[in-house]
Amino acid sequence: MVIQETICSLFQLTTTYSNCSTMPLDKLLIEYLLVPSVIMIIFLYIAATMFLKSEHPKIKPLLAIVFYIVIVYTGFYGIFAAFVMPYLVLFLIGAFVLFVVTRFMPISDWLSLAKSARGFGEKTYDTKIIKDRIDVKEGEIIRLKERKKAAEDKKDQEQMSIINALITEAEMELELYKKQLKRSEKIIPR
Repeated sequence: MVIQETICSLFQLTTTYSNCSTMPLDKLLIEYLLVPSVIMIIFLYIAATMFLKSEHPKIKPLLAIVFYIVIVYTGFYGIFAAFVMPYLVLFLIGAFVLFVVTRFMPISDWLSLAKSARGFGEKTYDTKIIKDRIDVKEGEIIRLKERKKAAEDKKDQEQMSIINALITEAEMELELYKKQLKRSEKIIPR
């Protein structure tokens, strides 16, 4: 009973669990102390590794332990412990899947696959942009031909010559976009 009260007050579990001091000692130690602490230290070590990539390797575990002590001291450990146990099964399944997947296919292969997927996505995006430009240019040519017809009705030679030049320029740009589209559909992403 004294051990349970000490653990509950030290890790501030009484704010989350009102019956903390009456829990069986094995349940308290495993479900609310050991498992959440291990998971929290793993995540804190990953976070410390992300922040300190080029620092000395012994500083990372030290920083993770310091973060852990700060979390326990500030009282957030009780909230985290209550959150971890219901999702422990999902954490274990995710870790197992990650383990199995990385055994069949190394991380370097996953990275090259990600680069290929990114290249394919960029190619798809570029093709879509070129198709949009073709649609805009075709609409512009249609509008210019309508304006040319109106200028022909008015018999305005100067306006017709300007519109003819604009139509020629738009048709040349349209041909350029169509060539780019054909070329981009043939290109294999890197």
